[in-house]
Amino acid sequence: MISIDRIKEEIDILKNIYDGIMVSENHDWVMLPVKNLQDGWSLSRNIVAFEIPVGYPGTPPYGIYVPSDITFNGSKPANFKDNINKIPPFEGSWGLISWQPEPSEWKPNAKITAGSNLFHWVQSIKTRFDLGV
Repeated sequence: MISIDRIKEEIDILKNIYDGIMVSENHDWVMLPVKNLQDGWSLSRNIVAFEIPVGYPGTPPYGIYVPSDITFNGSKPANFKDNINKIPPFEGSWGLISWQPEPSEWKPNAKITAGSNLFHWVQSIKTRFDLGV
């Protein structure tokens, strides 16, 4: 069961850092703008989305939802799926880049800032884009 209070607190942290964040009504999906991508990435809309899973924070987020026309140097990114079962509740056509933190790297704590949280997840999204394809 997701702790809505914790999720709201973590989203507030993100909102203080990133402009333009959108959150689903149930607080289980987040969409945010991406900036400063390395050369080669093509996004028709500079946004990504992610789902906050049931069991969070013990269960980390999985996957980076991106506009379905995304490319890196003209090719689809590695581990990209265009035909996806779950679709973010935000406008547009979406695909999924498979991505998750290493189990040894995801260490949540009852005190949000003392362990892994959504800020760390968003930082890992930047790391994935820095890898290129």
